Amino acid sequence: MPNSRIPSIMASPTQHTPYGQIYNNSLRAADIRKAGMFHLLIAVAFTMMGMVADAFTTSLTLRLHQKESSQRTEIAWPVLFF
Repeated sequence: MPNSRIPSIMASPTQHTPYGQIYNNSLRAADIRKAGMFHLLIAVAFTMMGMVADAFTTSLTLRLHQKESSQRTEIAWPVLFF
């Protein structure tokens, strides 16, 4: 039975506890692995959205720094010098 450990490795411990006997059926084990792949897909999608947001923030910061260094920045409120 070398393949009996594969489903328990693929599933998380929280999935293994309530579904302990399901792993004897390879079809149900495949369904649980598909659910794990779905969660992995969601995690990758959120990671990519975070990377896009980080790139956008970096771009805005560098653009603002470039405008400030060339003294072309526009200030939305009046500056009062005392």
